[in-house]
Amino acid sequence: MFFSLSVDQVDTLWSCLATDVQCSDELFSWLLNQAKSKEQHALGMDALKHLYMKKLPSLEPETISMTGLGLFQQLCNLARLATAHLESPVKDVDIVGMNHLWRIALRVNNTGIK
Repeated sequence: MFFSLSVDQVDTLWSCLATDVQCSDELFSWLLNQAKSKEQHALGMDALKHLYMKKLPSLEPETISMTGLGLFQQLCNLARLATAHLESPVKDVDIVGMNHLWRIALRVNNTGIK
């Protein structure tokens, strides 16, 4: 039986794992795999949008890892694909993505992220 996590369930996972230095990359890796999956996955469009628009931008850019950045990139691509076919594209998608990307580029501590 298949089910998608609700936004509230994503919030619970996020609050437990996303800011934990030892666990965050495991969460980001799992989320990234779910976002890349072409088959049915545990994250519906509402949860993916919530991660992209609210949760990832809430992270301090100084602490983002390569896995977190990969998740952000995948969600950015999905958001752009989802809005590409709309008659009036959602501008918030581009604004949120670019603002967060600039924050990461200007403030990241990990020199492996460029």
